[in-house]
Amino acid sequence: DVSDINTDGIPTLEELTQPLLDSQHPILGLSKELIHKLVQSARALPREYNSNVEEIEHLQLKLFVRHHAATAERNLCDVSGSHSSKLSVPLALGTLSPRQIYRYVKSEQEQLGNTTTSPDGIAWIINHLEIRDYFLFESFLNGKAAYNLQGRRPTAHKPNVQREWLSLHDGQDAFTRWTSGKTNLPLVDAGMNELIATGYISNRIR
Repeated sequence: DVSDINTDGIPTLEELTQPLLDSQHPILGLSKELIHKLVQSARALPREYNSNVEEIEHLQLKLFVRHHAATAERNLCDVSGSHSSKLSVPLALGTLSPRQIYRYVKSEQEQLGNTTTSPDGIAWIINHLEIRDYFLFESFLNGKAAYNLQGRRPTAHKPNVQREWLSLHDGQDAFTRWTSGKTNLPLVDAGMNELIATGYISNRIR
């Protein structure tokens, strides 16, 4: 019974982020300007995202698989409109599980098998789940070695390439330009600005 819990004191998004804006030091290397942009993007989300998250994610999964997956222009590096499933966030937060997505896609494929539409048109979603699992288990296998400067294995075809880690202090300006989408590299900046504005970024841009 949670009826006696007082929720009047739950802070607003602005109250939670104000200490970050008041800080004299970058938070996770992010500038105050960027933190402000991220908060404004979060505030711009439809209000229904504040509740019934799992129900909304299930509905969006069904709509995408049924109406958009087979025709999505996935080579555009574009997460706007219906070109992306946008399943990364619900998978990361656990509001959808890989098994739920797999079973629903398989169910829709069975339905399509009774029509003139090829069930192969939505198979790519399952393929992407498999790729996701591969990299997760690759990370578990490598452990700390995944963060080695040279990678888990030395790159044989570039044996003389010199690499070095820069501390955040030494590389702060470059890091800030990257996270703010101001590197003057058009493809990089487009991806970072899209991430700031929407919370999503194409896997090709990543």
